Amino acid sequence: MNRCKFPWDTKRSKRVKCTCGEILCNFKILAMKVRDEETLQIRTTRLKHDCCYANWNRQVTAEYLAERYLEVFRNDPTWALVKGFGVRVLQETGVECGYNKLWYARARVKYLLYADGAEQYKRVWDYVEAVKKHIEGSYAICCTETIDRPPPVFQRMFICLKPVLDGFMRGCRSIIGLDGCHLTGLFTGICLVAVASDGNNNIYPLAWAVVDTERTDTWTWFIDLLGTALGTTDGEGWTFMSDRQKGLLEAFKNVVPKAEIRFCWRHVWCNFKEKFPGQAFKEQLWSCATATTQLEFNKQMEDLKLLSVGAHAYMDKIPPKYWSRHAFSSRPKSKMLLNNMCESFNNVLKQARDKPILTHMEWMRRYVMQRHCKKREGVRGMLGKFMPYVRKQLEWAETQRRFCLLSKSSDYFFEVENNNNIFIVDLFNKKCTCYSWELTGIPCHHAYACILYMRLNPEDFVADWYSKEMYMVVYEAIVPPLPGPNHWEKSQNVEPAPLPYITMPGRPSKKKRNIGAGEAEEAAQKKGKDVPPGLNNKKQNGKVDDAQHAARGGRQNKCGNCKKLGHNRKTCKEPMDCTVEIRPPPTGKPPSDDPWCIYRRERREALQKQKEANADIVTQASQTSIASCSQQPQSSPSHAMFE
Repeated sequence: MNRCKFPWDTKRSKRVKCTCGEILCNFKILAMKVRDEETLQIRTTRLKHDCCYANWNRQVTAEYLAERYLEVFRNDPTWALVKGFGVRVLQETGVECGYNKLWYARARVKYLLYADGAEQYKRVWDYVEAVKKHIEGSYAICCTETIDRPPPVFQRMFICLKPVLDGFMRGCRSIIGLDGCHLTGLFTGICLVAVASDGNNNIYPLAWAVVDTERTDTWTWFIDLLGTALGTTDGEGWTFMSDRQKGLLEAFKNVVPKAEIRFCWRHVWCNFKEKFPGQAFKEQLWSCATATTQLEFNKQMEDLKLLSVGAHAYMDKIPPKYWSRHAFSSRPKSKMLLNNMCESFNNVLKQARDKPILTHMEWMRRYVMQRHCKKREGVRGMLGKFMPYVRKQLEWAETQRRFCLLSKSSDYFFEVENNNNIFIVDLFNKKCTCYSWELTGIPCHHAYACILYMRLNPEDFVADWYSKEMYMVVYEAIVPPLPGPNHWEKSQNVEPAPLPYITMPGRPSKKKRNIGAGEAEEAAQKKGKDVPPGLNNKKQNGKVDDAQHAARGGRQNKCGNCKKLGHNRKTCKEPMDCTVEIRPPPTGKPPSDDPWCIYRRERREALQKQKEANADIVTQASQTSIASCSQQPQSSPSHAMFE
């Protein structure tokens, strides 16, 4: 009753009357207080409304929604705000709530569930000691920034669990992806993650950290601790894949100079398409990246040069060892071009990015613990010697082997003709001149055809990294549970303060991020929709997206001054040709031929000319008076008065 929008008559202490706000509505509830009790007895009820239905109610506040749906958010923290939360409120209360009210209700729920985030920073040292105590051998490190006046300010925290590290060292390939994502809670920060790949080519979270900002020294600190956990000082024998974040390349040079570095092809393409957008450039650049031989790479680069000399020069500045398969090392047994390991894990982290620091850390630890348990139980029911990823690769090779023509040299050597090219397959050393077999550890379709020709089992030629036995070794280590905060021992270190909120200069942007060149078209193609031309041709930061000029079909601008291509008259560096008449572009609505409009237009022009003539007369008169005053002699009465 007290949640309805109807006013209560509180003037009388013993009677409580509730009526509808509409004048002609007969809705009424009358209650009387029972003598000597704190109880109300309803005496009169007319529950039928004669007024129109209203889908709003001022009594349904954000506080009420938070109180009512607290347990629902506790069970499902990722509940959709409008399509989930808002629809349920409308169904159960009949009230349509706006986005702002729903947002504030969810924010209040988060406060009720996770309390004040600043209080959790005071217990970071307790959490570090609890991880070291209950998960022995784990790396749990916290750093604070010392200032002149206490308390110190939280700076960084690094977590790498011992069971997770042991599983990685025993059964995972030596390739690690690094990435970072922003925390979206009350106290901002950056979450750095190191993600590996297991035998089924799925993600394997290895280590994570929370830092204040993403820069060279934070990445150096993170990679240094990760290298210490891996037992390497210079990175030799390891492969790292990144998106070329801020300061990450400098950190690689400083900490792991001998490690193999790969760049995510998608981010290379994002930078490339700012100057050379279009589907043709994207497909050609992908062909260059997927080339597994030097000759094929050179051919694809020549084709890129035919499309654009500038595009070829742009990609020629980036060494192929960072982004093309033919230059990758065969040691990690991975042909990975995209940093999908980290991108997939960042997608998982969406549920934890808005939580306070200790809740965030505990969510990640609990996720890894539960994931290890599910993988360990799921692999027991699998049939076969190798993981499903190998079966998919061999099924693809089965579809391609029919186009291969074999010429046998011995029991181990073959010549395979495919796509107007000849490849040499060595079954004994598990090599093929296409380099795909050495790169991944799984037979290519050339080798697959030779293996079946010799009546052999293709699984006998697959690397052990993809075996079921190795997969079980990775997940056999049990991640032990951790008790709650009430059972953590109190640390003797000084309680740190949370990270200060940094206000960036300038007006905050209303957009989450700027849309890149051609990004809208790519998203629409994935959904199977058509994008109207010029959708991305919008102003970003006060400038028009130059990449949209490619929508003219590859034509370049022609200068009206020097008649050359590639620029316009305003940006021309040649001397300006004054003989060329510059005509301003026609703007606005064309003049009307209506007689009344013509008369009014001529009238305005005549009045404007008369006004300009009067202004010229006044200006000339003032100039004449000033000149006459300046020509007066020094003995004039005016000068005598001043003397």
